[in-house]
Amino acid sequence: MKAFELKNYGKPLAEMNKTVPMEVQQRMHDTSFKISKKHMGFFKRLKMARIMRKERKRFLYVNLFEVKEKGLKDDRFIMTVVRKAAYFSALSKVVGMEKALEIDKELAYATSLEGLSHMLPSAEDLLKCDDPFAALKEWIIEYWKANKGAKIFEYEIAEDSENVLHINCLYCAFDKISELVEEKESALSVCHWDDLLFSTWDKELGIKYTRTKALAKGDTCCDFRFEKVNG
Repeated sequence: MKAFELKNYGKPLAEMNKTVPMEVQQRMHDTSFKISKKHMGFFKRLKMARIMRKERKRFLYVNLFEVKEKGLKDDRFIMTVVRKAAYFSALSKVVGMEKALEIDKELAYATSLEGLSHMLPSAEDLLKCDDPFAALKEWIIEYWKANKGAKIFEYEIAEDSENVLHINCLYCAFDKISELVEEKESALSVCHWDDLLFSTWDKELGIKYTRTKALAKGDTCCDFRFEKVNG
């Protein structure tokens, strides 16, 4: 198998998301509701829903010229990030920032794995390639290229060697939109999603994925390092 034959090769996130079946999306939604219900009673959830509606309306008047000037034209993507920010704003107002971050991380880890299985090349397919790590590196680089083209990320390749791929994300539309609507912490859920995404192949392919920085935490970049440690 060649790298370009792997699932969703060279596609941006918006296109990859479309490959998740509706029934899977519904299960992810149901799981999110169960987790929210576990942490908040009926009246807290009701209060959160009211706040979220107000925040969505408020965010509609925020000037997002800075991201659109960079060439981001996908209004559906922009509104998805805005809705996420409104959700997080409401959640933090109801349960407090620390608890909101805890719940948001739990939601990401509980709901994303099944969706990712439809978006990412499997370890089984990668192992069909002559050099699985080289194929994975190529897939990851094409992923970043596609999202740069979609004006979602800007990045640099800090190292691309036989056993290491290190990419620094210098700009993230998730982070910038969250910052512009003054809910920067809401972008951390995307960081959780990234960590799930990029650690998918660790065990089966003998890869060590590490990350020490995040734009959403105020760092100068998000650093993604993949190192072949086995085989």
